[in-house]
Amino acid sequence: ASELLDDLKLLEGKWPNQVITMQENWIGRSYGLEFKFYLDEASKEALGGKFDGFEVFTTRADTIYGVSYTALAPEHPIVKALLESDKIDENKKTKIKTILNQSPRERQASEKDGEFLGIYVVHPLTNEKIPVWVANFILADYDSGAIMAVPAHDERDFEFAKKFNLPIIQSIAPKSGDYDAGKAYVESGVLVNSEEFSDMDSEKA
Repeated sequence: ASELLDDLKLLEGKWPNQVITMQENWIGRSYGLEFKFYLDEASKEALGGKFDGFEVFTTRADTIYGVSYTALAPEHPIVKALLESDKIDENKKTKIKTILNQSPRERQASEKDGEFLGIYVVHPLTNEKIPVWVANFILADYDSGAIMAVPAHDERDFEFAKKFNLPIIQSIAPKSGDYDAGKAYVESGVLVNSEEFSDMDSEKA
């Protein structure tokens, strides 16, 4: 994406400005943080020692204390390894294969769905165990095919968490103090429930 965006400069004067702007908006550029979630020891063993974790990318590092689950695309190598193992039951395998057989367009148009994979990663700051799910809204070809899910501050994560009764942990509060727990709060604000970063402006944090 960065190469495509940078090379649009070569088209200035050759393409209409509005077309170049459309291309810039379509390609998009994300700034954020990439880091690794490491599997706990039992999960490493369940995967035969083939994996130690997976990379995620976030544009909202300030919400990291609100992570309550992680999710992988159905095509992710860890999901594939579990499908080929005896570590998940046949019902789960059938459901995951059903999602796999859907096109990305079908998945995006359908209701949020997924399955708990029976493995956990360790939160990099709190050391708490975080469950790993497979989810139909995670795209294999976007970033690493894995996300850190922060339901309190992301609408897709919120919808998924509500469906599967997963924890919703508020880590950002609006500066006005008005917080509606019935939906995801996606704006900046002040950190809460975030250990030494609590009460800090989210941009600064």
